[in-house]
Amino acid sequence: MLNNKLLNIAFLSTSPPRQCGLATFTQDLIDAKRVVDTNVIAVNKSKHRDYSNKVIYEINQNNQNDYIELAHKLNHSNIDLLVIEHEYGIYGGDYGVKFKMNVIDKFLERYLREYDYYLESAKLCAQQCENGLERNGIRAVVTFRVKKIDRLKDKLEKRNEIKEYKRVEDIYKDIVDLAGVRIALYFPGDSDEVDKLIRSNFNVLHTKIFPQKKKSSYQKLFPGYSANHYTLNLKNELLSETSKRYAQAQIEIQVASVLIYAWAEVEHDLVYKPSSGDLSVEEYEILDELNGLVLAGEVALERLQKAVNLRIGEKGKKFNNHYERSSYLYDSIRNIMNHNENEPIIKKTNIIYNFLH
Repeated sequence: MLNNKLLNIAFLSTSPPRQCGLATFTQDLIDAKRVVDTNVIAVNKSKHRDYSNKVIYEINQNNQNDYIELAHKLNHSNIDLLVIEHEYGIYGGDYGVKFKMNVIDKFLERYLREYDYYLESAKLCAQQCENGLERNGIRAVVTFRVKKIDRLKDKLEKRNEIKEYKRVEDIYKDIVDLAGVRIALYFPGDSDEVDKLIRSNFNVLHTKIFPQKKKSSYQKLFPGYSANHYTLNLKNELLSETSKRYAQAQIEIQVASVLIYAWAEVEHDLVYKPSSGDLSVEEYEILDELNGLVLAGEVALERLQKAVNLRIGEKGKKFNNHYERSSYLYDSIRNIMNHNENEPIIKKTNIIYNFLH
């Protein structure tokens, strides 16, 4: 049975005001009585033209990266069908340009095909992290992402000036966070428990501890970004049969407090993506000052966590939620085990809490 929703079709073609028979033909198709929703992706020689509102994208016919970025955009758009209109010469040269791809372009072309694979890998990793944190009563915000094509391209071109990539495999070895998961902890004091959780549930390949010393024109008073980064794989035995293929994906998990992440987002956008030149000394001083306030906030959060644990440890006190019950059970069992290397794993405390509540 056909869906009543109109198909969303895009034509890859030249378009008026460019003087071209194919442009006129495509425009006539769009102007005809429609049973579909139509848009145009205009092929330019070089310069921008004053197109109608039916043109949703433009590409330079001689620029290979435009084709790659367009493919990525279309794969994640609401376009149902792409119609490629062909005429000799409109895609570069007499028969279409034969591009000589450099190593970065080859990598991006391959990564574009693997994009959904990395996205699903990051999603599975985030789900496992969320489940483990909840079981153990650790409060955190878990998010996941994969590298965007345009930002990744800019990063690779800058790094290539130093790295001088020879093969596609060199880039895969260098960029370890194509798929990433972020764990933003409410309480920084939980980082040791999260470390144990990650090491027991994933195959950890490499760990990076921040802060690390970096050369800078400004001498900081405070350490800056403080976090643990883990490069890892999903454990094959913890995946369903249909998901086992994602065990080969390399993923990076970043663990820090919610306060540090908030500061780091501001600092990263200002320092590494300045809109107008390098930062002034005063701007660096303000960022440093904010970092000091964040560290003071983390100390306050650790004190708050101790106060919460003290409260829920008192006899006769009610648990407000399953996180408090998990934390209580975890600490109690851990004390009974006398801080043995085998850490207790708490499961489904939300069910226990709801039942008792």
